[in-house]
Amino acid sequence: MSEPQVKIFGFFLVTTVILLLLATIVLVFVVLYQRKLISYIRSEEKLKLRLIDSENKALRLQINPHFLFNTLNSINACILTAERKVASRNLIKFAKLMRMVLNNTSRQTVSLSEELETIKLYMDLENLRRADAGFEYEIIVDPSLSSTDDINVPPLIFQPFVENAIIHGLSHKNSDRKLSIKVMADAEKQIRICIEDNGVGREASAQYRKHGAYEDQKGTGMQVSADRLCLLHKTMDVTRFLKVTDLFAAGDQPAGTRVEIAVPVEED
Repeated sequence: MSEPQVKIFGFFLVTTVILLLLATIVLVFVVLYQRKLISYIRSEEKLKLRLIDSENKALRLQINPHFLFNTLNSINACILTAERKVASRNLIKFAKLMRMVLNNTSRQTVSLSEELETIKLYMDLENLRRADAGFEYEIIVDPSLSSTDDINVPPLIFQPFVENAIIHGLSHKNSDRKLSIKVMADAEKQIRICIEDNGVGREASAQYRKHGAYEDQKGTGMQVSADRLCLLHKTMDVTRFLKVTDLFAAGDQPAGTRVEIAVPVEED
């Protein structure tokens, strides 16, 4: 074999080796990418299954049975005392709330306006059944937000926190009970819900809970909502989307609790 032929052969040999190495690298990259993709898809499927399971639990816990029973009893009491207009008005609210809750069982998200209407109906009926422990409430929506009809949120995602504020914060306060719900703009595709009560505070509430003074001592609804938020935010670090602050008045007297929740949203 002549020298030029040796050089040509050597060139083709080196080229072939390089191409084989490149092909091997590409093949390894493709295999690793496929494995990573499969792993990601599996993890996403697991996440979806956990989210579905969490949502199913949430749907079963959406309305506390004590709330249903006591609300109907309160409406019945209005009928028995001939307060027919009051009974009729609240029966309509009760029916509307039940319809909205049932409609939401098959939906992944609802409009923010629907969610706030559901919460309003819930608080109105809580006020009805707590005739001796009624409370004032306000719902404030940040004007910088787009229309609440165009913002979609998971159904009843923060209702358990409102329920907790009423049962554990306000129910044992003697008078001047107030509950504030503020909806504020936050990060992209996210809003912040601030639920603030001027109740007895968490320390006193823990003492009442210890002595069995509550309808739902386990706080299951809040735990399920926290689990749903963990899955929606794709993190188990609750502090990234849930903050609880104890409020104090002069002299370090407990003055209620503030709960802030970051909720992922979808926009139409």
